[in-house]
Amino acid sequence: MKNVVISIVLFLSLLIFMVYSNKQLHNFCSAVSDSCEELEALLKDDEWDRSYDEACSLLDIVKSEAPMISVFMNHADIDTVSHEVYKLTQYVKQLDKSESLASVHILKHHIDNIVSLQRLSIENIF
Repeated sequence: MKNVVISIVLFLSLLIFMVYSNKQLHNFCSAVSDSCEELEALLKDDEWDRSYDEACSLLDIVKSEAPMISVFMNHADIDTVSHEVYKLTQYVKQLDKSESLASVHILKHHIDNIVSLQRLSIENIF
């Protein structure tokens, strides 16, 4: 009986951790995606000061949440996002519109890739 209780507790704790980690990942990805959309609109309108502020807030999001996210998923994906955000802040600071927009698109692609890799599907299981 003792083994059954331990097994159930372990299973429930694993299930709770999976739900929590999936929620954290979804929140992180949606925050980065929303920030990228806002940044793209600002860059297209040549609002460089607000763009730099948005890029810095995106950097703060990645700095604060990336270490926790990388605990339960492949850290290389999060590192790629982090590196691209660092490059983006410098592109915006130097008023380089083409590189800034390209960097935003790369970020959006990486975030979409992370979301698709973490989605529950047969392809991701096998």
